[in-house]
Amino acid sequence: MFSMQMIFAYKTMFSPQTICSHRSLRIGVCLVWLSGWCSLLPAQDFRELEVKTRSGSVHGLPISWGSDQILMLRSDGWLAEFPTHDVVEHRLSERNFRPAEANDMAQLLQAELGPSYRTAVAGPFLIIAPGSSLPIWSERFLALYGGFQAYCAARHIRLRQPSFLMPALVFRTRQEYEEYSQRHGHAITASTLGYYSLVSNRIALYEFATSDNQSEFFSTASTLIHEATHQAAYNTGIHDRLAEQPLWTIEGLAMLFEAPGIYDSGRHPQPNQRVNRTRLLGFRQFFPDAQSVNEALPLLITDDKYFERDSDRAYCLAWALTYYLSERYESQYSFYLQNVASRGAGSRYPAEERFRQFEASFGNLEILARDIFLHLK
Repeated sequence: MFSMQMIFAYKTMFSPQTICSHRSLRIGVCLVWLSGWCSLLPAQDFRELEVKTRSGSVHGLPISWGSDQILMLRSDGWLAEFPTHDVVEHRLSERNFRPAEANDMAQLLQAELGPSYRTAVAGPFLIIAPGSSLPIWSERFLALYGGFQAYCAARHIRLRQPSFLMPALVFRTRQEYEEYSQRHGHAITASTLGYYSLVSNRIALYEFATSDNQSEFFSTASTLIHEATHQAAYNTGIHDRLAEQPLWTIEGLAMLFEAPGIYDSGRHPQPNQRVNRTRLLGFRQFFPDAQSVNEALPLLITDDKYFERDSDRAYCLAWALTYYLSERYESQYSFYLQNVASRGAGSRYPAEERFRQFEASFGNLEILARDIFLHLK
C-alpha cells in the first residue's frame, strides 16, 4: 500500500511545493490491471461497473476493492475513492467503459462553474475560463503542449495519446479559485497560485496576469507552465497516476519546462536558454561543492520526504539532476522515465529498488554528483 500525492501546487515562495492530502489513495487488490490500459481502450473493451453508495452512485472502472476503501476511475478521468462500507449494491453495466465525450465534460464543467464561464477544446485540453479570455487561454495551453511535444520528440521521450481530455479551469478571481479548492478538499495556502490534481486530473488556477502578448505572458507564467507539464506528463505516459513515482522525476521535469529554451525552443534556440536560471542560482547557493551534492543525491533519489524536510534544496537538486541527465544522458534518461512509468498499477517503489535502478541507468552516484557540480558551478 502506498500514498499518492494528491496535488502538485505552484507557490510564490522560492520552491513550488507538493501538497500531500491527509487522505491517501490506497491500492489494494487490483481488479483491473491498468498498466498501459489507456493505449488498450480502443481495441479492448472493459465493462463499466455501477456502484450505488449511501450518498449516490459511481460509474467507471474498478482500480481496487479493499476491505476498507474502493478506488474507481470515472469516464471523465476522475479517480473516485470511497469507503467500502458505504456500498449498497454494485453490478456490471451493459456499457463498455469509454472516456467521456467533450460535450458531456463541457456541460458538467459549465454547470459547476456557472454561465459566466465558457468552454473550448484546445488540442488535448478542455479549457473553461471567463468568456472574454477563453481564446487567449486556449492559445496559451496549445502553445505549451506544442512545446512539450516538440521537446519530447527531440529527446526521444515516448508519448502516448491522452485518453481523457485534460481539464484546465481558469478562475476569474482568487476568491472563486479558493472557493473551488475548498469545495473539493484541496488544501491550498495564500501563496498557491495554481495546482494539478492527480485525483480529478484537472489544473486549477486564476487570472493572475492580464497581458495578451504571448511572449510577455510566458515570461511570468511559471505556474501555468509547471502545472501544464505535470498534467501532460501524467496523461501521456511519462508518469503513471496509479503507481508510486519518484518525486524528483515529477518535479524535476516540471521545473525543466519553466525555461524558455524548453517550452519554446523555436524562439529560444540557444543552449543557455534551456537553463532554469532561478533553480541554477538556488543550486549554486545550496550546493557549494561536489561533496554536498554527493551527500544529498541518494536522499533525493530514494526518499520523497526529503522534499518535506528540506524543500528548497530538494527542488533545486531535482532540477539540476533532471537538467544534467536530459542534456548529457539523453537516451538513458528517456529509457529510465519509461521504465519507472511502466511498473504497473498499484506498484510500490521502495528505496533500495530506486537506488539500484538509478545506478544501473546512470552509473556511480559519487561520480555523477561530481559531474553535475562541475557542469553547473
